[in-house]
Amino acid sequence: MKPFPCIIKVTPFNFLSNTSIHGYLIRNRIPINPKVENALIDMYAKSGRLEYASMIFSKMRSKDIVSWTVMIFGYSLHGQGSIGVDLFQKIPKTDIDEISYVTALYACCTSRMVEEGMHYFNCIKSPKGLFGSI
Repeated sequence: MKPFPCIIKVTPFNFLSNTSIHGYLIRNRIPINPKVENALIDMYAKSGRLEYASMIFSKMRSKDIVSWTVMIFGYSLHGQGSIGVDLFQKIPKTDIDEISYVTALYACCTSRMVEEGMHYFNCIKSPKGLFGSI
């Protein structure tokens, strides 16, 4: 069912409609692909339902960089940036991109982790800083 990610993204602030869509998918045993899972994580995280976002994230069979970044951002939005930083450190090194670094910086900012933030900032300026010891 390809239209569901679009429907979820179009109405991000209409939480009841979006959770109804999620319930519909579950009740009717409709297979949920990673794009839909990412949209659900985003919806639950932005609405402050981090436990639901985390549950979907942890059950995902294959996580892409969007999955990781959305979850990190969700933690950061709700005062749990340190959990976001911990999660960032679990991203496979080959998947890390510029957006995930920015999200890690935001997580550091919201949790007042200045030294870690400087480390990630320096990695953006010089990618070898993170991977040089490998």
